Amino acid sequence: MLAAQLNVQPRIHTGHERASACGVSGGEMKALVKVGDTLSVQHVPMPTATGNDVVVRIVAAALNPTDLARMGLHGEVQGKTAAADGKGIKGGFFGAKGQQGAFGGEGAGVVVEVGPEADKTLLGKRVAAWSLMTQGSYAEYYKVPGDWTVELPPNVSFQQAAGPMINPITALAMVDIAKAGGHQCMVHTAAASQLGQMLVRLCKNAKLELINVVRKPEQVNILMEQGAQNVLNINDVSFRKDFAKLTQATQATIAFDAVGGDSTTALMLGMPVGARVLVYGSLAGGAGGEVKVPKAGQLLGMIPGTSVEGWNYGAWMIASGPAKRYSTQQRAASMLGDVLATKFGRTCSLEELVKPDTLEYYSKLSTNSKVAVMISAE
Repeated sequence: MLAAQLNVQPRIHTGHERASACGVSGGEMKALVKVGDTLSVQHVPMPTATGNDVVVRIVAAALNPTDLARMGLHGEVQGKTAAADGKGIKGGFFGAKGQQGAFGGEGAGVVVEVGPEADKTLLGKRVAAWSLMTQGSYAEYYKVPGDWTVELPPNVSFQQAAGPMINPITALAMVDIAKAGGHQCMVHTAAASQLGQMLVRLCKNAKLELINVVRKPEQVNILMEQGAQNVLNINDVSFRKDFAKLTQATQATIAFDAVGGDSTTALMLGMPVGARVLVYGSLAGGAGGEVKVPKAGQLLGMIPGTSVEGWNYGAWMIASGPAKRYSTQQRAASMLGDVLATKFGRTCSLEELVKPDTLEYYSKLSTNSKVAVMISAE
């Protein structure tokens, strides 16, 4: 039964509550849910830890493009199909046909309940939590498999760890793939994003050369100020010539494209023989969010041997196996305070997620405008 049908008051957290292995479930919690075509904060039953699961009291959770896509609010085009009144967001691109239920795929908080098969030592720990199987971090409590959590370093705050895994693991995966393939240089588009800024620092540490492709002059400046050496604006008239010259000089034979469409085409036309282009996003996909990838045979002037394929971190993690996934989680958590740090442009409460000004802010997907949703006290 969804919270709209429950006349209950929200729990008040002191930030000091403790829980036992027998659990905290049985009550209600606040959560962002979708019923029909309306997103709103409602009271819903609290999750129960079963099997290997744990329940995490969420303190902070990042608002990611993947989460916005699930809501039908990915970018200004989709955002304009929705209307927020402070109580809820009605519409969105998918309307009533979109994903129903809970939202949010990662966050940080404290483990308050462990399932009978979960590691009991997790109880009371400050953790980063995420899952490819379950949603629900935009809520006071989030149920995830115990091995999809990792303890946070003492020097990393909950807000710093609000986006603990999706971007950091994606960055680590990209570098691992490039290094394993023997590539000397990697290309990344939408490079002024938080993920792109992580890659600037990570590639420097890994001694992997990086070509950053952006769309605005101010984004060039942002990356140059962070020490990036190769930054090109795809909208410059000389981009195609400059890009081809740079990729040949650096032997950039792998690219990760967050945009799709014309961006993918530009990469395929300018990279060396045998280059590999992996499309992992749909920023140019239009209202529906579909990834528009050109067919290799249709590109006149394409360098022979260039390949294009879809890629996402989730499939990579599953294919890597549990041991690799857990070690990657630990690597990511260890760098959340520096190399894989996220810069948040704004914080908001759970209730503020459905306010008009917040919707307008986050649906633009502007540079350095990532939102941390602060849900409960530390």
